[in-house]
Amino acid sequence: MLLSTFTRYGLRAVVRLAILEQEKKRNISIKEISEIENISVRYLETIFNTLRKSKILLGNRGKNGGFLLNKKPENIFSYEIVQILDGEIGPVSCVFDEKYCDLKEACKTFPLWKKVNTEITKVLKNTSIKDLMNN
Repeated sequence: MLLSTFTRYGLRAVVRLAILEQEKKRNISIKEISEIENISVRYLETIFNTLRKSKILLGNRGKNGGFLLNKKPENIFSYEIVQILDGEIGPVSCVFDEKYCDLKEACKTFPLWKKVNTEITKVLKNTSIKDLMNN
């Protein structure tokens, strides 16, 4: 299972936004994040607009415009970002939607994939933006 670049960059950018917001106490421009994280402005605009629509970020236009987190970093979890940007994730599709496989009851590997998925989900649900800021 690979997370999309969209999600990986999105999570990096949200962590960077949280760090800059904490340091500078103001709206943070996409350009600032772009320069530090080496992610194109256009790509970040798409990511941040998606996160703004999902109420993770607040966005303001104009001279002092930019983005802010809509919640404290300790109240935003990696799982939430992944869900918004990538949707359901898992090692195999049958762990989150049974319609992908008719063999669930007979499949000898399903318990393994279910366990892997549970652990991935647990890590993402227990890792906040604040945790990532402190790495």
